[in-house]
Amino acid sequence: MFSDAGFIEGGVNGEIYPEYNITNLKLPYITLRSFPQNTRNCYTLRPKQGKNNTYLIRVTCYYGNYDSKYQPPQFDL
Repeated sequence: MFSDAGFIEGGVNGEIYPEYNITNLKLPYITLRSFPQNTRNCYTLRPKQGKNNTYLIRVTCYYGNYDSKYQPPQFDL
């Protein structure tokens, strides 16, 4: 199972609903971490190259109705 445990301490692990798990969906989109506490949650990244470098960070999200609300969440990235 894909895990982001080394980058964040909070949140709840889970999986998307089976009906949203289409056959060509890759593993990182099946597993998820949600933050039902409604508090700020930050990931900590520690690249091997260290500070004072330029990095491209790409975020891809797939909702999958994990919370049965049929409302995709909003993000502040």
